[in-house]
Amino acid sequence: LAVGDVATVPNADRTVFYVVHVVRRSHQAEEERQQLLQDFLNADVFDSRIHRYLAGQSQARLLRRWIAALQEKYAVRWYRSET
Repeated sequence: LAVGDVATVPNADRTVFYVVHVVRRSHQAEEERQQLLQDFLNADVFDSRIHRYLAGQSQARLLRRWIAALQEKYAVRWYRSET
């Protein structure tokens, strides 16, 4: 994007749109910019610790909702025995 350009990009499920307005760009040699781009494209972002943590949190929430829906659908009731 050039200075003054505006762009929008949706998230995966299109519930949120991000708007970017380029106000200024840092001065950078073309070869430095290309190296930065290649580093980004070659990075294994899905193997990062923070990604695994966030994915785990999301998976745990999904599992809790699934179990709750299953228990509600089949009217599951838990009783504790007094021992």
